[in-house]
Amino acid sequence: MSQRYIKHQKIGEGTYAAVFRATRAPPTYRERVNPDGSRAKPDVQMAGTGDDKAGEENIEQQFALKEITLDQEEGAPSTAVREVALMRHLAGWPHIVRLYEVVHSDTHLQLVFEHLDCDLKRFMVNMNGPLPHGLIRRFMRHLLRGLATCHAHRVLHRDLKPQNLLIDINTYTLKIADFGLARSIGIPVHTFSHEVVTLWYRAPDVLLGCRNYSREIDIWAAGCVFAEMVNNGRAAFPGKCNKSQIELIFRTLGAPDMNQWPGITNLSGWNEDLNAKLGGMLSPVPCGTPQFVERLKLIAPRLCKPGLDVLKEMLRYDPETRISAREALERSYFHQDYQLQGSAQYDADGDHKRSFDGSQFPL
Repeated sequence: MSQRYIKHQKIGEGTYAAVFRATRAPPTYRERVNPDGSRAKPDVQMAGTGDDKAGEENIEQQFALKEITLDQEEGAPSTAVREVALMRHLAGWPHIVRLYEVVHSDTHLQLVFEHLDCDLKRFMVNMNGPLPHGLIRRFMRHLLRGLATCHAHRVLHRDLKPQNLLIDINTYTLKIADFGLARSIGIPVHTFSHEVVTLWYRAPDVLLGCRNYSREIDIWAAGCVFAEMVNNGRAAFPGKCNKSQIELIFRTLGAPDMNQWPGITNLSGWNEDLNAKLGGMLSPVPCGTPQFVERLKLIAPRLCKPGLDVLKEMLRYDPETRISAREALERSYFHQDYQLQGSAQYDADGDHKRSFDGSQFPL
């Protein structure tokens, strides 16, 4: 097989795949020779992204190359096949990372994605201080637009976290990436695994064993990301295990109100031991009430009231009452100018300058 891309440094690694920064190989470098001496065409399966052509032979353009090792007997992992199918389904939409093409050989499957500068986690670390509020609102708007697109196409991401949100620092555009755990919502509703979403961003209903979940798990995770951006990159609920995670959420935001979340007692993770422990925690606080908003200030201490109004709807315990991405985007927080408490004023687009890796850029 020809080598269509030249791999540079490794930028990520998982159980079944590694991700490299890559550039397109020059045409002469990509040629291969058949046994009879004739030139052969590269073995490429295009991802079907319409007008997207991977660099249009621009060998300077950078890509993110996800390389998956194939099993000798089973071939491509089902997760990789599913990821490609879902990425094709979402092709061309803004705020979703772009899949350019898929290159297949006897030993590897290469998914060629657009390359963005860094992920949100690294972006927050490199800011060396609080994120400007205009930028937080901009990133949340992009995240919710991306989620609204996924959910409208009946796709659950199931692993939203700052590391899977990529940033273009030239345009301050956020895009959702890594659909390795994503699933399509079927009819009837599928029973999914509850071992999804990185622990710190996992919804309480999933932590308690719910397997008939839907779009609401992505909304909870997005709410956790929102709070993390506001709180200088500090995770809202940094638990150490499934048990400590649910207890940390309840200790921070208050025990669940059984009248507001009647389905909690039917979840497999709900038991008398946990119920007894709740007696030693904060008193039940109905989600959406002023008391609940005060609890939210523990994880988002600088957020303005309109922002808290959005966050409280994203972090409702009962998944049936959580706001949708599209509904959240309609809230006044995303259409008027607000500032974080104790911060300088930024306009609606975050038009300010701040240092990032030693360079100046407009936010």
